[in-house]
Amino acid sequence: MDESYVNTKLPSSIPAIALIHPMDPDRLFFFLGSSIFAVDLQLRKVVGFSEFEMLHPPRRLRRKRSSRFVHAWQYDSSSTRPEFVSACLRQEKAIAAMSR
Repeated sequence: MDESYVNTKLPSSIPAIALIHPMDPDRLFFFLGSSIFAVDLQLRKVVGFSEFEMLHPPRRLRRKRSSRFVHAWQYDSSSTRPEFVSACLRQEKAIAAMSR
């Protein structure tokens, strides 16, 4: 119960692993309820925390989150390719529709 975890006010439950950071293998992301948080393994601290909403989750996953629905990617803010972003959003909508 590190202070960095206690400060998030999350319950002392076992979280589900969401993903390993694609560029930093020492940073893991976890689901706990409708929260996602990042832990730096080197620092042994929570380094990021956010609430989220999974729109239209499959019935069997309404309470339990799965890494199957997480897509890790690195955003390139210098990119001026709006068609690429639009294509990604269309793909996300198609995946969501198939999972219903």
